[in-house]
Amino acid sequence: MQSIVTGAGGFIGKKLVAQLENDGHDVIPLTKEDGDLSSVDIKEIVSGYKKINTLFHLASKTFVPHSWKSPEYFINSNIASTLNVLKFCRENNISVIYLSAYIYGNQNTLPIKEGASINPSNPYAQSKYLSEELCRFFSRVFDIDITILRPFNVYGPDQKKDFLIPEIIKQIKSGNAIKVNSFKPRRDYIYIDDLLKAIIMAAARISSLQTYNIGSGSSISVFDLIQLMGEILGRDLDC
Repeated sequence: MQSIVTGAGGFIGKKLVAQLENDGHDVIPLTKEDGDLSSVDIKEIVSGYKKINTLFHLASKTFVPHSWKSPEYFINSNIASTLNVLKFCRENNISVIYLSAYIYGNQNTLPIKEGASINPSNPYAQSKYLSEELCRFFSRVFDIDITILRPFNVYGPDQKKDFLIPEIIKQIKSGNAIKVNSFKPRRDYIYIDDLLKAIIMAAARISSLQTYNIGSGSSISVFDLIQLMGEILGRDLDC
């Protein structure tokens, strides 16, 4: 099977490309070096390839704190890149796996199901929700097979150090005192290898329009997460 992976230079993208290739897939990785995905001619980049079956759309601006500083940039960039991808896939009859995000905001009922109310709590999540709406429109109107995956908090080796778990690990290496913005927030964390399995499984059974949450089904507070790390290391962490 021949596939395209956008955002192939990112944390998830690199590992997805490696896993697909390990599974025997012929992968076309698209990274920043190939140009701005919101305007680049994708067809020209992949013109030397034959039949492409699936496009995994992972490329986006992702760091939530930055989205607050420039919400218009996040929203414009993520929507425009998704629109360009969908246009290309429509013209070439290619199925799409779209990697969205946690877009539910605060919910009173757990675990959160796909039909829960949508309430994006930051500009990044809002940009992903609007991109989902584009996916739904293209699937309904242009009959493209699209699966939307909503992973919760992903973690694993090689993740950027400004994300929560790598930041905590960095502080642990420096001492026992841990400082974070708040110890209260509860999050559902999913390990990168489990997310990759979910993505590949979704690609194997893609049809029409489907939406799936990807998570463990349980949440843990930042405080309890730090305590768990301390237990694993056999250390008392101050928090």
